[in-house]
Amino acid sequence: MGKDKEKKSLVLVDALTDALGGSEDQSLEEVKEELREEGVDVEATLRGLLTFKEEVSRTARRERLEAARERRHLTEAARSGLLGRFRDWTKEQVLSRIEEMIASQRIAPTVSYRDLEAQSKEDLISLLEDLEIASQVESHDQDQAGR
Repeated sequence: MGKDKEKKSLVLVDALTDALGGSEDQSLEEVKEELREEGVDVEATLRGLLTFKEEVSRTARRERLEAARERRHLTEAARSGLLGRFRDWTKEQVLSRIEEMIASQRIAPTVSYRDLEAQSKEDLISLLEDLEIASQVESHDQDQAGR
């Protein structure tokens, strides 16, 4: 930032701070008039602030959408790698793996209340696939947070 721009920015910040700091008993027009007296182009400043706010909002929205897209791709990739993987396992093997995952507490313990023994092999396989996907997504999220 050049010295001239930096000086103008400081003047603007000082003027805004002064005007807003003592504006409790003033109308909006009085505050604007004080800022104009300090050399601030109020309308241009407000347009600039609104433009900046919109840009920040768009950027944040884009980042959230990108994170959701990445998470969806990760989930789809994990699912495609798991579908059918446990079909040849016995019910006992599937149940054992589910219990192991629940015990690890890496996965939300909401499945622990189920009577797993009473479930069909197909239901257990479906549950195991979901747990494995959730585990992979959680690991990925932890890796991303660690960066």
